[in-house]
Formats: sequence, structure tokens, C-alpha cells
Amino acid sequence: LLNNFLQVSKVLIITNAKRGWVEYSSSILLPKVHNMIIKYIPVISARAEFEHLVGIKEWKKEAFMSLNEI
Repeated sequence: LLNNFLQVSKVLIITNAKRGWVEYSSSILLPKVHNMIIKYIPVISARAEFEHLVGIKEWKKEAFMSLNEI
């Protein structure tokens, strides 16, 4: 499924987890998905990017809003 999405659209992961958590946990639990993430899928830690600027309820909102700048 993920491979199909990569063929037709830009895929990225936005998480409230600490930077590196998606990569770490996927390497243990989903090694094939991990390889795809490392090669093709940007991971944005909303927490790392925005916790010093806004409250926890706003992290992801700000991360999505920043996509216009990418």
C-alpha cells in the first residue's frame, strides 16, 4: 500500500514523537517499511520543530502549516 502511494503522490510522516522515534521504532517493528522511510519518506517531528514556539495542541497544526514553505 505504501509503495502504491509513493508512486502517485508525495508521502511524508508528521509525528508528535521525538525526532528519530519513527525511524527507530520502524527499524525494530517494521524493517521493510523502515527501509522505505529511510529512502523515500521525510519524517517531520512536529514536537522538535515547534515545542519551543507553541503548546502541544498546536505542534501538528504548525507542522502542516509549514508544509507550504517546503
